Amino acid sequence: MRTRFISIGLMALMAASVWVGCGSVGEQDAEYKLSKGIWLQGIGDFVRAKREFERVLSDYPETKAATEAKTMLDQIKVAMLNRAHELKDRGQFAKAEGLCNRIISEYRGTNEASAAEGLLNLMRERYNRVAYEDLRQAYRVAQDYFDDYPTGKIDLGRLHYYGLEESPGVTFEILDDRREGLVMTGQHSAGSKIYTVFHDGRVEEKGRE
Repeated sequence: MRTRFISIGLMALMAASVWVGCGSVGEQDAEYKLSKGIWLQGIGDFVRAKREFERVLSDYPETKAATEAKTMLDQIKVAMLNRAHELKDRGQFAKAEGLCNRIISEYRGTNEASAAEGLLNLMRERYNRVAYEDLRQAYRVAQDYFDDYPTGKIDLGRLHYYGLEESPGVTFEILDDRREGLVMTGQHSAGSKIYTVFHDGRVEEKGRE
């Protein structure tokens, strides 16, 4: 879908920029700005795309391009939501979260805003679980290391050497690297919680600030 938008936008932009000797200059300018907006939307630049559509409406309200620009403005929130899903699927969690927050802020009360809130909650719940499971894995790997080196001290390098493979977006912090006082935290960049595991395997959670 995104490739199709880009292709359509590029072709329309090229066509609109060619002088064909028909229609007023205003109509041609409106078509050019509309095509530019469609192209910008296709590459995910929604801020500039919205600006182009709004310019068509304000500067050329009586043109055919203005009618289509209004339609594109009405649909841009759908395109933003689709883009947020794409970013989430690619593991670009911070960008997906930022786009969801923009939809919620700019289109409050719409179906798309509700869907963006749902996507945010889904991401946070899912990635909280990922962080929890990865931290449990890190704890088990640490125990394997301590079985071999009872008086040793762990770090992320040793955990990776012993087989730790954290998921994309998950980060750990070792607060106490000894077996008898082990404390590690884990969180996901798209999650809403920080988990802490202690030397006895107990896990506590708290909300991220």
